[in-house]
Amino acid sequence: MFLVYRHLYEWTMHGCYMLQNFKLCLDNGDLKSAWELFLQADTANGWVKLHGAKYAPEISNDDIPNALRIKKLVAAYERHQRYGGGTAHVRDDYGYLSEHSHPNGACLTPYRVITGSQLSFKESHADRTIKGVAHAAATDWLLTIYNLLEVSKETAVRCQVIEILKDLAKQHLAAEKDPSQPTTKA
Repeated sequence: MFLVYRHLYEWTMHGCYMLQNFKLCLDNGDLKSAWELFLQADTANGWVKLHGAKYAPEISNDDIPNALRIKKLVAAYERHQRYGGGTAHVRDDYGYLSEHSHPNGACLTPYRVITGSQLSFKESHADRTIKGVAHAAATDWLLTIYNLLEVSKETAVRCQVIEILKDLAKQHLAAEKDPSQPTTKA
């Protein structure tokens, strides 16, 4: 679960970075930089740049843009949250998701109970907390996608995204009235 939520969080951070920087390029009429940013988001890959020629010699490392650094994505999501009037906990939330996504005992920490020589597992209150973080990130991601599509003057997909956001809002309101109701459809 943590791994999926971490990926969702990274998509959200990436979307915020792209919206902020792509819009800036377009507002300044800098289509060359907007295109380079698109290519970086679309084709940048640190592993391919470093090792790709070993597996696909026809790919030139010079053709692969440098990958976006995670610290830039974190900063973009922090700006996004502050702009919305919220308190940015991006570093803390992302660190929590990251530490619990590693293939070691840390990913099981919220679920395990060690009593003497006995190891057992339990449901964790961390599940509720992390689901809240994931729900907020998913909503932010959808809003960011909507805004990116708006900047691009796209309409068909944007209408579908707004319908998803409306459905999420209805579910959230229903869950507030009756906390036993799930906030997302299974």
